[in-house]
Amino acid sequence: MEIETHNTTKRLTTVYGPVPSWRLGKSLGIDPILPPKTCTFDCIYCQLGKTKNKISLENWRVTKVSVSMVAEDLKSYIDKFGIESIDYITFSGSGEPTLNPDLGKMIKAVKRIAPSIPIAVLTNSSLFSLKKVRENLLEADLVVAKLDAPTEEIFKAINRPSEKITLKFVVKGLKKLRRETSGKIAIQIMLLKAKNKPLNSDVNSVKRLIELVNEVSPDEVELNTPTRPPSEKYVSVLSRKELSEIESLFRDNVEAEIISVYKGKPLREKKPRKLAEDEVLLLLVRRPCKAIDIARALNVSVSEVEVEIKRLIKSGKVKLVEFRGQKYYKIT
Repeated sequence: MEIETHNTTKRLTTVYGPVPSWRLGKSLGIDPILPPKTCTFDCIYCQLGKTKNKISLENWRVTKVSVSMVAEDLKSYIDKFGIESIDYITFSGSGEPTLNPDLGKMIKAVKRIAPSIPIAVLTNSSLFSLKKVRENLLEADLVVAKLDAPTEEIFKAINRPSEKITLKFVVKGLKKLRRETSGKIAIQIMLLKAKNKPLNSDVNSVKRLIELVNEVSPDEVELNTPTRPPSEKYVSVLSRKELSEIESLFRDNVEAEIISVYKGKPLREKKPRKLAEDEVLLLLVRRPCKAIDIARALNVSVSEVEVEIKRLIKSGKVKLVEFRGQKYYKIT
């Protein structure tokens, strides 16, 4: 994919951010897929919006990003900005990262380039039953794996998977990965409602989720509710009180934590610099952000971000979306 900035066209880099992450601190993203959104799911809460390129189980390999592209882009980033303040390098971005069959080689290449930085993979867990996918994840220090649904019916309602991908298939794969990897596995559960009615957040659903989590036996469980504009407008979020009650239910059985606060290193002070348009676009093409998120990621002032955002909105490249009383900016 190419991106247009100031009447020039350039290849979209696979490296973006860093972004302030609740779990991972200051996380430098690597996108092994590239836009448009390509996934085995079409989750109703996804911050990237609807899946443009829905991938079937039979045709799961997406190969437009190569190992050499990732290595080149990471070296270019390090040459320009350094890597001392990075907490994690995270494979995530425009869809499901395990769709790239070279993910394992990419992780090894990143470890050679930046051996001191731990590597995480954010995944929807849909392909873990495939041996090749599990092998690709063995080099990761941390796999953050989705498990949102307690039943097949709710799985289809929330995650809207490709045909032949079932909740049973997902859980089976998670258990296989748990047995085979020496890295950490975190289960991340997105708790939500649909039109203010419980979807996976009622007591019975939570109890079943706890049973599934215990079957997998992860190192940790992360509980969340949508904090960025979701794909479907009928999605409702849980209150902090509701999340806390669910956290208590989990903690009676397994260690769990509500993930909501940025815990990364403080931003380093740098000399003032001009914010480049493509820096903002490369970030927003992967996730909607508030002005403060962009400022933290790119280590510039909020006022400088607001000036650039105003120009990008005027040019039609970026639009404003309000969610939970907050202003988010996303690619048009």
